[in-house]
Amino acid sequence: MLNKFLLLSILATLLCSCDSAPNYVHNLPQNADLVGTWILTKDAAESLRQIGTDLDGEHNLQLNADGTFVIVGMPNLFLSQTTNAKFYSATGKWHVDRANWYWQITLQFETLNQDNAMFFSFIPIENQNPPYSLHMIYGDRSDNFFYPFVRTDPSRVNIKR
Repeated sequence: MLNKFLLLSILATLLCSCDSAPNYVHNLPQNADLVGTWILTKDAAESLRQIGTDLDGEHNLQLNADGTFVIVGMPNLFLSQTTNAKFYSATGKWHVDRANWYWQITLQFETLNQDNAMFFSFIPIENQNPPYSLHMIYGDRSDNFFYPFVRTDPSRVNIKR
């Protein structure tokens, strides 16, 4: 009984940290508005801490102008089907494409924790105009269960939270 109560409390906390109806972008965003370093918002980081995710160290997504990306120390919640590691780092290619009525970033993974990888991840882009936020989906996309990321100063590569 206590475990069910704890699980429901955690889910309620996480869902409250997210908007119930995301405002995903309808018009194609410019790459210049997406290139740079993306980090969890403070509210999203706090939600992860409340469920026991240790966020010491570096955690970010770097989208480069040449169409490559680097992920450093990302919490495993976003790839739990793919790796057993607590955090993961990855490299690959990115581009923007249409998903139904909104635009998203598609990540094509080439490495995951230094091993070769070949899979895709899709990140919806929120807000109709810059500055945008990115929604890393956790679980089923239809659940609107996401953690928002915001872009920092594109000249800063190493972001500590």
